Amino acid sequence: MRIGRTCLWTTLLLAVLARADAPKAEEKHWSYEHGITPTHWGEVAPTCKTGTHQSPVALSTKQAKPQAPGQPLEISWSKVTGELVDTGHSEQVNLPPGNFITYGGTRYELQQFHFHSPSEHTIDGKHAPMEVHFVHRSADGKLAVVGILLKQGAEPSALAPVLTALPAAGEKRTVEVDLPALLPKDRRHFAYAGSLTTPPCSEDVQWIVMVSEDTVSKAEIDGFHARYAKNARPVQPLNGRTVAIAP
Repeated sequence: MRIGRTCLWTTLLLAVLARADAPKAEEKHWSYEHGITPTHWGEVAPTCKTGTHQSPVALSTKQAKPQAPGQPLEISWSKVTGELVDTGHSEQVNLPPGNFITYGGTRYELQQFHFHSPSEHTIDGKHAPMEVHFVHRSADGKLAVVGILLKQGAEPSALAPVLTALPAAGEKRTVEVDLPALLPKDRRHFAYAGSLTTPPCSEDVQWIVMVSEDTVSKAEIDGFHARYAKNARPVQPLNGRTVAIAP
């Protein structure tokens, strides 16, 4: 009798474990080119469909309004050692504390940066081959993202250590990054209220997009394209939002 009970409990335990390991039928995974593509992201995150302050957007140097006083941008970046990972949607470098921006009197700590191709934002109607997003977070959890469009140049860039030796899926790699070298010399920038450009498409994100593009080499672009040929969300309606441009 004891043997029978032991077998019964073993059978029940195996059944429970099997259910726990089995994929849930209701789980949905978003993508860029297959399955749940950007036009259907609302199926996994309703804000992607219903939000009125979505990103990216089309930026125009002629239509942007002059930035109001009291919104200075200060960037405090340095050389840093980060952890390069493949998220399944992009290559991302996670960073330790110590680098930050100050915008409108609020300090935002740099958390990570990642890439999109082609650029998600357009400037004066044009995409760049790539765009890098530097994601910052304030002490109260608000986000500010600095975007830099990347065009093709002749020489290797400061991003070469990241883009030319990507880790295999599921692996991590330590990289040295010279963050100040990634900034264009011209610090003019667009500023607008937007959202994350991937699900959950959360809004109330402060966007700061540099007017001047930076450069990366063809080898760097090709290195990223070998893993992610297209991972950009189309531009979204402004819905009456104001885009400012700093002098």
